[in-house]
Amino acid sequence: MNQYLDIAITAARAAGDIIKRDYTLTKTVSYKDGGSIVTTTDTEAETAILNVLNKNFPDHAFFGEESGDSGRPESDYIWVIDPLDGTTNFTRQLSQVAVSIALQKNHQPQIGVVYNPLTDQLFSAVKSRGACLNNQPISPSPTDNLTKAVIGLGRSPQPDRDGLTDLISKFSRRARTVRVLGSHALQTCYVANGQLDAYVAASANYYDIAAASLIAQEAGAAITDFTTKTWQPDPRGRYDLLAANPQLASDILNILTVT
Repeated sequence: MNQYLDIAITAARAAGDIIKRDYTLTKTVSYKDGGSIVTTTDTEAETAILNVLNKNFPDHAFFGEESGDSGRPESDYIWVIDPLDGTTNFTRQLSQVAVSIALQKNHQPQIGVVYNPLTDQLFSAVKSRGACLNNQPISPSPTDNLTKAVIGLGRSPQPDRDGLTDLISKFSRRARTVRVLGSHALQTCYVANGQLDAYVAASANYYDIAAASLIAQEAGAAITDFTTKTWQPDPRGRYDLLAANPQLASDILNILTVT
């Protein structure tokens, strides 16, 4: 799998160069169904990723946030791509943005790369081989008490914001503090690296979390939905996500199941 990882990193850096180029420029924003936004940087970054992946893996399938399905639909391999997670942050020159690239074989995650080009943080994982930040092994925090925990929260943009409001209400009263940083991919990776003790996201697009959830799991974090069920990964789907250090996962699940 190392060849796949190397190419994924090359593709992520190619997209990152475009994001860095445009970061301080004035952006033209368009709105998609459901309230999320897109810029020309999103589409150019996705094209850069697909150019690298298609050149190296012409027999694979691809799913990108902006372009949808492409490549060979009959392939056992599918690349799941979010070229710019945190587009709202990007348009406001907030640095919590990331390129996310995942590879699945027979519907099972194999490779995950999440890259913040503005901080040059590159998270990566290969199934059953652990996770790294800039080639150094990472692991979740040792925090074992919710009152000491820093918990990230999120929800994909939708007209109904009750999900995020509910999460803030539940956890701001129980955790030491909460953060809403605007990038599913990065906040999940911050759990992998121990910068956050947990990340709770309602109705996240799978392409936002495909790579990061593998990275967190390979680092040693607990990954589940809000009912402890295992996902059946679908690039077009939405999922509730809990990523947490193992000491806190059970307590957080108990809070999530309280109505």
